[in-house]
Amino acid sequence: ILVALIAHVWTMKFGEPSIPGPERDIYTYCVHMFSSWITIGIYEVVLILLGIHLFHGLGTLYESFGIAHRTWLRRIGQAFAMLLLAGYLILPIGIKLFIAG
Repeated sequence: ILVALIAHVWTMKFGEPSIPGPERDIYTYCVHMFSSWITIGIYEVVLILLGIHLFHGLGTLYESFGIAHRTWLRRIGQAFAMLLLAGYLILPIGIKLFIAG
């Protein structure tokens, strides 16, 4: 997770010098980044690993609060993690298929 975080911050702060201007446009940057299936593949693998971590974390969150006996809370947390993961997984594929070509 730490490696993914460092790579993400580094890429957003210092990455891709070919995009002009001191304040880069996030739309142009994302279209440029997700124009390669290799970049998308690496991004998706990292997201799946983060999704597994979030699924576990939100599933066991309620144990920390002492309300682990409520199974439906655990399921809601896990469902939320899966929804977030699905949303983030579809974004680069959508950019590649419908915008970047």
